[in-house]
Amino acid sequence: MAAHQSLSVALVLLLASGSASAIQVQVTINGTLSVGTDHYSNTWPTVQPTMGGATSIAGQAFTARIVYETNLLTPARDAYPAANLGDWYNLTNFGNTQVYESFIVSSDITIYGQTIAIDSDFGSVLQAFDQAGTDTFVLTGSDLHAPAGDTVDNEFITLNINKTGLFPVPFVASEAPAGPLALNLAAAGGNAWLEFKLYDYPTCENISGTFSQPTVRNCPAGRFTDSGTHWVDGYGNVSSVTLTTVPVPAAVWLFGSALGLLGWIRRRSVGF
Repeated sequence: MAAHQSLSVALVLLLASGSASAIQVQVTINGTLSVGTDHYSNTWPTVQPTMGGATSIAGQAFTARIVYETNLLTPARDAYPAANLGDWYNLTNFGNTQVYESFIVSSDITIYGQTIAIDSDFGSVLQAFDQAGTDTFVLTGSDLHAPAGDTVDNEFITLNINKTGLFPVPFVASEAPAGPLALNLAAAGGNAWLEFKLYDYPTCENISGTFSQPTVRNCPAGRFTDSGTHWVDGYGNVSSVTLTTVPVPAAVWLFGSALGLLGWIRRRSVGF
């Protein structure tokens, strides 16, 4: 019986540890580019004749995804720690040193059916103001990522929404939504837009080596098959934004372990 009780306690501890796992939120953005340029005309070589110009990607539909972790969005790091307000920014005012690690896990954008990873895990911004007046939702991931010696250009993706009635339910940015949450872009007034910029050079330099970021590293692996220089940027209107919780593999593993432990306890109980 004592062994049974000890195992039950272990099971509770195992499940409790699983509940503390980091939760990730994926923000999916759909829209149309009003401005866009493929500066070297080599990112979509097979569709260049249909692009309306040697480098233009204006008028093209896009789908972007930005994934962030909620466990780093603590009250101590919140510039506006009040109900339904949140403002997190992990860089110094000069933007070249991390105060704490980025909460952006990954980001990418799909244009012409090609999904391109964006290097955006160095700098991160999340502003979510669920107020009676104009609601605000801003999410940015970035990296000081450019040719050696260039400390000005950076790679980034940013979503910016300012609309009354944006949040259909009370929204707390540091908590994952219970179910898919579609932001209300049909509300009158305001605006919603996405902007991005990406570079892909033979070598890329990261300005800061703080936290988990190495001083020098390559561009996101595998996003282009050639060894040429790529530079693409764009700006567009957003038609829909949805927030969904991303399953965390560690939590699944813990749940499976818990089920296995339950089965073992049951067999032991029958044996007694």
